[in-house]
Amino acid sequence: MNYKKRYYASFCKENKHVTGWYDIQSLSHTNNVPLEKELHALTDEEWEKREPIGFGVVDGKLVKMEQAIDRVHRAETLLHEARSYVHNNFILLGEVPTQDWIDYQKTLIAIVNGADAPVPTAPSGK
Repeated sequence: MNYKKRYYASFCKENKHVTGWYDIQSLSHTNNVPLEKELHALTDEEWEKREPIGFGVVDGKLVKMEQAIDRVHRAETLLHEARSYVHNNFILLGEVPTQDWIDYQKTLIAIVNGADAPVPTAPSGK
């Protein structure tokens, strides 16, 4: 198998934790290495900074897992704020929320439930 980069990380799709580090050039064969499309390619700098535990792949980037936890916590906080905003500015006034606000909340819910998506910016106004 031909890999385009030298360094890779494998990671769990559910919890995003890195499950393996691969220096392709140092291997005599790649029989036990996942397919390249299932791996995250690393820069030389990322390879040098790697540690046995504590890393994950989130939004296509190698991160310390505290950052990933912070991302989910941020999405939870924004979801709470969005629900309050929609309730106060639409529901209590007998209006239907705009599609932007519905989509925003759905994206935040997906992130809280483990989706690998960037935390969106709230829609402006009504």
